[in-house]
Amino acid sequence: MSPYLIVVIGIVVAASAFFRLRSPPSASVKAAAFTPNPSNDTEVFYTGCDEAELAKVLAAFAHVYKEALGASGEFRTAKLGEEKFRITFPQDISPDSLSFLVNYLQYPEDVDLSTHELAVLGRVTLTADFPLPREDYIGQRARIYVPANDRQYDLVYIALGTESFEQSFRQMHWKQVDDGRIPEGVKELW
Repeated sequence: MSPYLIVVIGIVVAASAFFRLRSPPSASVKAAAFTPNPSNDTEVFYTGCDEAELAKVLAAFAHVYKEALGASGEFRTAKLGEEKFRITFPQDISPDSLSFLVNYLQYPEDVDLSTHELAVLGRVTLTADFPLPREDYIGQRARIYVPANDRQYDLVYIALGTESFEQSFRQMHWKQVDDGRIPEGVKELW
């Protein structure tokens, strides 16, 4: 095989992986029916960007995921510090969209990740709408984040008490993991 052909194949594979990560999951990952709860307590804490950058990232996310977000696509942000924000959802947000948002905020487009130290932590009270491995998790508070040393870029981790789970965007179910891999910046938001 010629070196030129190897380079071309490498570029095609890398480009397809990049566009897969920036696109909403395909129809093969079917979102479950979701009934929004305007009294929800879902929140996402975000550090490492300024207010204008965060607004741009949230607008880009809302554009990419507009079909999944539907009428509940409203975000409310509150500034908690120089580069620290709390994002809430007046019309609620589906469990899948929340996972995608946490991941998207960790890997935003148009933000130079070499000059920003981002940390993202979602907090939510679990409902039957989540892909829970056991029903007795309903009503418990969970934390959602991207794990330390992530090399897949298409998953989040969920911490629930002393248990940790991985949610891959390929299958969308929760798989228990032994190590929660909590990033230092996320620990500060814990």
